[in-house]
Amino acid sequence: MSRQASPPEGARHWFCTRVLAPLYASRQGESARAKIRRLILKLERGPVYSETLRELYRKHHDLDVGLYTIGPCEAGPANYGRGVTIGRYSSIYYTVRIFTEAPNTEALIPDALLREALGKPPVTPRPSNPRLEIGHDVFIGHNSIILPSAGQIGHGVVIGAGSVVQQPIPPYAVVTGNPARVVRFRFSEPKIQELLAEKWWSKSIREIGQRMDEFQRPLEGDGPIR
Repeated sequence: MSRQASPPEGARHWFCTRVLAPLYASRQGESARAKIRRLILKLERGPVYSETLRELYRKHHDLDVGLYTIGPCEAGPANYGRGVTIGRYSSIYYTVRIFTEAPNTEALIPDALLREALGKPPVTPRPSNPRLEIGHDVFIGHNSIILPSAGQIGHGVVIGAGSVVQQPIPPYAVVTGNPARVVRFRFSEPKIQELLAEKWWSKSIREIGQRMDEFQRPLEGDGPIR
């Protein structure tokens, strides 16, 4: 018996956008939405490629995830505050937490605690920053935390596991610790400026695949500390 062929990619995308996306919009429970997300990922070749899931994130969670980025699509939107933008070709560990809402430390009793005690519905707080931007080609390690005060994580940044990021990070910096501090840069300043001008992340994954050897060779060894 011959194996039944799977539906063509166009048909799978149509099913995701015309059937699953409206279903996602009509469901408010996280359990149901998580099942829909998993099905969309399965139908659209996984978290690297799924355009439908990225559109749902933008529309329902104010979370913008660039193509070819891994982590957010599998982890789910609950790990990220509203107003987060993440670039292309980034890798974010599923235990990372990104916050855009700072607690009201000027009040005597936190609003959420008081409302829960009084049985009142929670009020959605306004983000401390209009957006928190994470660049292209960024790596964020296991159990790292990005706080609202970070504001912007530059392109090419590497954030070590367990780091707590409180301040903006310049492009191609390597940071670790609590609070996170720059320990070195991945490349020299001329090479960083060259990469920023080139904007290699605008290329499709197919284009990069055709130049795999070029993209995987060391550019400057470990890069100098500056």
